Amino acid sequence: MMKKKKQFFRGVIIGTALIVLLAASLTTSYLTDREIAYNIVTIGNVEVTIDETPFDPTSSYPADAGTVIGKAPKLKNEGTTDEYVFIKVSVPKKEVTFLDETTGKKDGNTNPRTGEIFKLLTNDTGTKLTQDINNTALTDVTFYYHKGDNSNSVDGWYLVYTTAATVNSVDYNVYTFGYNKKLKPGDSTKTLFDKIQLKSIIDTEVKGDVSIQVGAYAIQSDELNLPGIENDYEGHLSTTNVETIYNIVKNKGGV
Repeated sequence: MMKKKKQFFRGVIIGTALIVLLAASLTTSYLTDREIAYNIVTIGNVEVTIDETPFDPTSSYPADAGTVIGKAPKLKNEGTTDEYVFIKVSVPKKEVTFLDETTGKKDGNTNPRTGEIFKLLTNDTGTKLTQDINNTALTDVTFYYHKGDNSNSVDGWYLVYTTAATVNSVDYNVYTFGYNKKLKPGDSTKTLFDKIQLKSIIDTEVKGDVSIQVGAYAIQSDELNLPGIENDYEGHLSTTNVETIYNIVKNKGGV
C-alpha cells in the first residue's frame, strides 16, 4: 500500500532588538498538526535558517536618531528537499514625535503619533512598499525591499500578508514575504533588505529596548499540486503562485 506523503514545514524565528540591539534566537519546527519541536530537524528534513550578516545577533547596537545598522536577512535551505520559503518581519511602532529630516522640525502631520520608528532600506535601488496586501496605503512606513519579477525572471520577494500585532505591550506592523523561486538544498535567497535606520524622531521619547523580529518559514515544494506548476518546476513563480503556497502554510497553522 502506498503511503501518502505529508507536507512538512519548518520555521525559524530570530528576534533582534534595537536601541541597544539585543538578540535572542528561537528555532521551531512545525508539523501539519501544529506540533512544535525545538532545535530538532523533523521527518522530511525541511529546514531553513536566517543569515542577517553583517548584523551580529550576539552584539549590542546602541542607536540614536539616524543611526544606520547593517542587517540583511536572507534564507538558506539547510534541508535535504527542495523548499519554498517565506520571511516575516515585525516592525515596532511607538507614540513619538516625528521630525522632518530636512528641517529638523516637527513634520506637518499630527504629533506625537503612533508609527513605525525604523526605516528598512536596500543598498541599491529597491522597491518601496507603499500598500499593504489589501492595497491600502501605508502611513509612516519606509520599507524598501528586493522585489521579484516572474515575467523578467528576476529572483526576489513578493508581499503576501500584512497584519498588526501586539506583543508584550509593544505594537508592530507585520509583513510576510514569499520568495518567487524554489530553493534547492544549499541554496540561499536574495536579501529582503540590507540595512535599517532609526528615524529622525526625538530619540528621548523612545524608551527601552525595541526589537525588529524576523521569522522564516519553509515548506517542501513537492506534492503541493499547484495549478499549472509541476513539482519539478524551476522557473520564477507569479505573485498568485506564492500567495497560494503561503495560504497552504497558513492553513496548516505554520504562521
